[in-house]
Amino acid sequence: MDLEFLKREFGKDRIFYGGINTQIMPYISAEETRKLTRDTIRTLGTGGGLIIAPSQELMNDVPVENIKALVETIREEREKVLNL
Repeated sequence: MDLEFLKREFGKDRIFYGGINTQIMPYISAEETRKLTRDTIRTLGTGGGLIIAPSQELMNDVPVENIKALVETIREEREKVLNL
């Protein structure tokens, strides 16, 4: 889905839950997972209205490195917001 469109069209009226595309996580690197997570947070979370989470259950084919990258990036982005 086009996250920028969703935020622009519905962001003032809705709170988004999820956003992290878990279907591609088995096939991308940890660094790509970081970028995906960071971009999702910055797109859907700008101005509030995001509860960041995987879009669905993380299956056992997702590399542990990607799960670790997901959690670390969420924590890093949260710290940036809290330290503003």
